[in-house]
Amino acid sequence: MLKTASRFYRMISLLLVLCLLAASFPIMAFAAEEKPTVRFSGTVSSSKLVVAVSLNNPNTSLDSGMFLLKYDTNVLTASSSAVSAQSPAKKSAVYFNASSGYIGLDWHYPIRLASTDSYSDVALITFGIKSGKTVRRLDEVISVCTNKDWLEDIGGYQNDGGLLLCSGNNVLTAAGGRVSANFSLSSAARLRLGGSDRFATSALISEEGWSGGSDAVIIANGIQFADALAGVPLAAALNAPILLVAKNSVSSSVKAEVARLGASKVYILGGIAAIDKSVENSFSGVSVERLAGSDRFATAVAIAEKLQEITGRKPSNVFLASAVSFPDALAVSPVAGMTLSPILYAPKTGTITAVTSDYIKASGAASVTVLGGTAVINTKVQNSAKVGSVASVTRISGDNRYQTALRINQKYDSLFATGTAAFATGLAFPDALAGGALAAKLKLPLVLADTPYVTNEMKSYVSGRDVRNVYIFGGSNAVPDSLCTTLLG
Repeated sequence: MLKTASRFYRMISLLLVLCLLAASFPIMAFAAEEKPTVRFSGTVSSSKLVVAVSLNNPNTSLDSGMFLLKYDTNVLTASSSAVSAQSPAKKSAVYFNASSGYIGLDWHYPIRLASTDSYSDVALITFGIKSGKTVRRLDEVISVCTNKDWLEDIGGYQNDGGLLLCSGNNVLTAAGGRVSANFSLSSAARLRLGGSDRFATSALISEEGWSGGSDAVIIANGIQFADALAGVPLAAALNAPILLVAKNSVSSSVKAEVARLGASKVYILGGIAAIDKSVENSFSGVSVERLAGSDRFATAVAIAEKLQEITGRKPSNVFLASAVSFPDALAVSPVAGMTLSPILYAPKTGTITAVTSDYIKASGAASVTVLGGTAVINTKVQNSAKVGSVASVTRISGDNRYQTALRINQKYDSLFATGTAAFATGLAFPDALAGGALAAKLKLPLVLADTPYVTNEMKSYVSGRDVRNVYIFGGSNAVPDSLCTTLLG
């Protein structure tokens, strides 16, 4: 009996010792927040998407792995050479099928990769972006492959969900819930809309914003800005693009875009001194309406009256911009479009014209916002705008055109879509004019910028918007890639 009890106590003691020893050597486990993760981070330019593949592997070391992605062949192009392993990973095999849109890599580590909570580089995949296409979210164009038949064809990984990591004899599969994947754009997606000239650029902008066509189109002079600058609010009211023409001719790119849009109505901004009758006659088979006055002041009023007719309401605010300088009217154009507020013109000195004053009185507007400093519209002109129902006349201005544009964006920032912006040069008007209609449609702040004039405050504004999608109006000569990089930080 004593011997039996002694054996029992020795057994209990041994079990206690084993429990204590086990407690000192933790069992390998993957808590929910510690699962191995493969991260796909995309960097986008106008024609290329580079996807960096990296992984973290908490609580385990790794010998090898594989991933297989499905990509959208309507947007992206690739080749078998598009995948490259990044040190310390070494390529074992590349998987690629252009017709099915699959691409992937099987890799190994010559020296076992140690456990780490930080991400380690695995591979780079370089995709081409098809002309006219854009990438705004990475998970819209790539995903982990789940086609078991195709996975089986490339190596029998039909149960792995296209994502696999190996640690010794342990296979950690996506299907088993051990490996997860994250997709993100690591920098702002840049869509450059720049053609061979200003006319082609306006057609590209139109195609991007109105891919499904438009019942109406606005035609403006792309050489002289006077009549054109007031057109963006009208474009917004009509949900129509602005296309640019020369005084006496229509480019082939614009002709083709008008045909593609399927527009039944064309609005021409300005009289025959701005856009010749021959241009009007070239739009056969559609209804053409010309909005014009005796001068630029009257033409702006004619456009404002048409805006009021289409919307069926009186404006609460009127923007007053310089009649001889284009940047301030350009900068406010998305805001004017979104709020359906007319853009009228003012002289530098003296008072506003009678036609402008009469319109403001008749409109019932409660406020007038003057754009630019006193060097472009002086105080006397500002004061003369307080007519009719106008209770307040305020001014938005900066030290120069770029600062004025920044002040406009800052004041109306709450109107804009989050994570977006549009960039254009402040030295010329055509690209930003056509772009203003798209910016109003997509609720983009229009950032006027040129390399010598970029300030920390401007960069801070862009940074504060956490820009993930940026539209660039014009070619690289107008808005260089380096300028975009500077603005995006």
